[in-house]
Amino acid sequence: MPIPSLLLAAALVSTGLPPVHVALAFGSEPTLPPAVAAAAVHEAADIWSRYRVVVDRTMPCASAPDEAIVLTVRAGRSRIPSALDTPTVLGAINFAEDGTPYSILTVFFDLLLQSVGLARLGDVGEDRWPPELRRRAVGRALGRVIAHEIGHYLLGSRGHSSNGLMRAVQPFGELLGQSGAGFLLSRADEQRLARSVVR
Repeated sequence: MPIPSLLLAAALVSTGLPPVHVALAFGSEPTLPPAVAAAAVHEAADIWSRYRVVVDRTMPCASAPDEAIVLTVRAGRSRIPSALDTPTVLGAINFAEDGTPYSILTVFFDLLLQSVGLARLGDVGEDRWPPELRRRAVGRALGRVIAHEIGHYLLGSRGHSSNGLMRAVQPFGELLGQSGAGFLLSRADEQRLARSVVR
């Protein structure tokens, strides 16, 4: 990689630039169990923390800090049934005509929950999972979907990468799995993020 690119990619770490702060506000529908919402925010925060992006949740009736980017997570409904062996879009973000991303992240909770219902951990179907395991699994998958949509916003791009967090479709087994190795930014996306923040 050329030296200027290396310097740019390291800009967030090696300069005095403050971290980027993303505050998530959840819409009123569907009502998420607190443990699921907390697990989702934790997962999204963990994914973005290595890139000096702080992700947390806005508190009800409280104002977000002035420097925070407030993104609203709302539920969308899809007419396409979910299947574990078929690529399924679980989230979306819209852009203005000038290419500016809107601050609303849509998650298709109905498809997400359908997919969880079809999943198996080891040889155990979802209907036999302990409640806490189900909450953690749903929260983890939801957090990874949200992290992907945050990526579209921060990168200012509708595009997708061939690998990593910004893949067009994340295998559902990886969304549920404990390993987060498949949810890193590609090198090109890291450089794009650094340019976006430096600018």
